[in-house]
Amino acid sequence: MTASSISRSTDAVQLHFTLPQKVSVGFRVFDLTGKVIARRAPVVYEAGVYTIAWNMFASANRAVANGTYVLLLEGNHRYTSHQILRIIR
Repeated sequence: MTASSISRSTDAVQLHFTLPQKVSVGFRVFDLTGKVIARRAPVVYEAGVYTIAWNMFASANRAVANGTYVLLLEGNHRYTSHQILRIIR
């Protein structure tokens, strides 16, 4: 897995990444206590450019509260992390 970036909106986070070969990719989202609050099971992708989304919902199917979260993208024993700040007024 090469370059990974994110783009944000008020209701979702888009993860952009490039794969040089066939790889299984998934992600986990942690709160600042280290608890996993959301996850996406690994899916096998062919080589190419991809975008996947996190809808800002916890595994309990509830929107996450305002706060800071860490999203860990995992693929081919490589990890990329992104800090996400959610503020909804």
